[in-house]
Amino acid sequence: MTASERKKREEDSLIITYQNWRNTWAKRLSFHYWDERTRVLGEEYAVQANPDGSEDLVKISHNEEQTYFRFVKKLADKGKGKYSFLLDSQHQQVTTKRRNKVLSCA
Repeated sequence: MTASERKKREEDSLIITYQNWRNTWAKRLSFHYWDERTRVLGEEYAVQANPDGSEDLVKISHNEEQTYFRFVKKLADKGKGKYSFLLDSQHQQVTTKRRNKVLSCA
């Protein structure tokens, strides 16, 4: 695979990932991810991206039956989170068109 093919594949994957995250938010659910803010704290901490575009730091714990996310602190206010740009309707239209094109070529 050439470098340009690899880059195209990564871009296409990102489009699909963003669409999945928007679908998660549309259901009024949060998604969790790890970045530079959580690396120093360890794997048991994650960023919780909320449907309103805000972000919280959460501590993850689990037992055999369930996973728990305990609020630690607010990282970003409503509409100010790292992925809040996904809430922008213009961005949604552009990436949805690109995603549909990607899926139709698959």
